[in-house]
Amino acid sequence: MLDAQSLMPGTEGINFYQADPTLEQLLKRHLSPDDYERAHPLLLRMGAVASERMDELAAIADRHGPVLRQYDRRGQRIDEIIFHPAYHELERIVYQDFAIAACTHREDALGWSGRVPQPVKFALAYLGMQAEAGVFCPVSMTDALARVLERYGDPALKQRFLPHLTALTLDELQQGAMFLTERQGGSDVGQTATVARRQTDAHKVAETEPWPQWQLWGEKWFCSNVSADLILTLARPSGAPAGTRGLGLFLVPRRLPDGRRNAYMINRLKEKLGTRSLATGEVTLEGAFAYQVGVLERGFIQMTEMINLTRLWAAIGSLAAMRRSLLEATVHTQGRIVFGRRLCDHPLMRRQLVDLLLEVEGCAALAFETTAVLERVDRYG
Repeated sequence: MLDAQSLMPGTEGINFYQADPTLEQLLKRHLSPDDYERAHPLLLRMGAVASERMDELAAIADRHGPVLRQYDRRGQRIDEIIFHPAYHELERIVYQDFAIAACTHREDALGWSGRVPQPVKFALAYLGMQAEAGVFCPVSMTDALARVLERYGDPALKQRFLPHLTALTLDELQQGAMFLTERQGGSDVGQTATVARRQTDAHKVAETEPWPQWQLWGEKWFCSNVSADLILTLARPSGAPAGTRGLGLFLVPRRLPDGRRNAYMINRLKEKLGTRSLATGEVTLEGAFAYQVGVLERGFIQMTEMINLTRLWAAIGSLAAMRRSLLEATVHTQGRIVFGRRLCDHPLMRRQLVDLLLEVEGCAALAFETTAVLERVDRYG
């Protein structure tokens, strides 16, 4: 009698990195020999962790998604997002064990000499996302928000927030998010209706910790990682012109310097088909305090730094789903016996697998070429 594995072959126990010679070749192309040798054990470890522990945790986190708790037992508004412990364990793996959000921003991550190259960071994420994509949306926005502050934040903002965005432990970490979409302004960001008003009487709780100088009013319609500690958003200062030219860029902390909750409400969480482990919600800003980021008149241009980087993250996530699907198909058809021979030995099935392989390899070449371009920009300016 055939066992279950013979009837339905699966990828259990297969190291995602060892099973992917294309990734190995792409990294050898885009990394120096020394960097590749340094990255190799990290990738092997992530390949094993993703295919075993992360795969198990992902199934649990997807079944037990986040829950919005709007009020405490005294009826006070708290807007707390409650996650299953499996999701928090995924966070520990990606933020702490592999430092994926921090490793390209600081020089003491993963034992690397200098900052980890962008292709290595994205390769680690690519392997992890073959198990669970949801937790990597916050990772991508934390990474991208740190990049925006590095380029456009004033010294006080950098000193205050960058160490937390690039922390190597969950206890010190502050996650990032981007609240961009509004009901009337999805892809047409120029229709953003959120208003920013300057606070002329703003104060400081300490000389080293400035109080936010702006307040924001408006609604944001699709806010992924809605429980984030730090939020980058666009708003139109009073009197600014219409369109994207009139938008300023602002950093909204979840907690104010004196410890109070900032003035925004999470109205509800979204019902989604994908990334169900991730909390995405609708938010109303009710005079939320915010820090100005960069030049006020160049808000949208500065925001595109975050948009562009998160688009690369999205491409890597799509590629990871393609690669996992190909791996499942390959393993299944190599082990499944149909009409007296392996399913993969039938000509039509082999043709289909080759078509899938070419698509994955082509997309992988394009995606990792883009990570190499990003690395050259960072290295040479």
